[in-house]
Amino acid sequence: MIDLEATTVPWIDPERRKPLCDVPWLGTSVVLSDGKVNFCCYTSAVAGNVNELTFDEIWNGPVMRNIRSELAQNRFPVECKTDSCPIFRGDTLNYLRVRMDGEESLVLCGRKELAGTELTASRTPERRVSIAIETQNSAGVRAVDLFVAIKRPNGTLYFLPEGDELPIPCAVSASIPEDNQRLVIGEWPLEEEALADEGNEVWAAFLFPESNPNVPANVLWADRVVV
Repeated sequence: MIDLEATTVPWIDPERRKPLCDVPWLGTSVVLSDGKVNFCCYTSAVAGNVNELTFDEIWNGPVMRNIRSELAQNRFPVECKTDSCPIFRGDTLNYLRVRMDGEESLVLCGRKELAGTELTASRTPERRVSIAIETQNSAGVRAVDLFVAIKRPNGTLYFLPEGDELPIPCAVSASIPEDNQRLVIGEWPLEEEALADEGNEVWAAFLFPESNPNVPANVLWADRVVV
């Protein structure tokens, strides 16, 4: 287990919170009966219509890309400038604001409960990397968001299980077993040229469920090993 006070997981910018809101990356969109797609339940802004474009084309299209770009630069896009948005109106008690900022007192308590948890990773003869977490959990079974990434020597991050290179990682829902148990994450292939490199880092982190993965305060546990 790494010292979270001294080390930051590689996808987090410790200098500032990015973006202002993560809903356009991680949120659940709403498709209305007429085919219109609302990317957030706090705004009536329309990102597209599934009768005209596929959902993937809308979710990754110019409207959504512009919304993400503005939020990533700490600016509210016009679609988010509505008093129904708790972040835009400055509601500090809303769950969305808590998710973005993190609850430091709860995280510190959770970190103590996971003291001693360790990440293990090794290469197999089949040119794969095998990843597991040896958990030590002094509390009961708890739900978390799990992030696993491989950081190449050139700094590139690939998030598992799909191996995607993303600006904001996608969480995998997981449960931390009670007491001391081995949590097998799985095996993933590595490209032949990557296997020849020294210094590939495997990173894993537990965060509060549905919390912003770019806020250091939300990280319950993190660890890294070199394979």
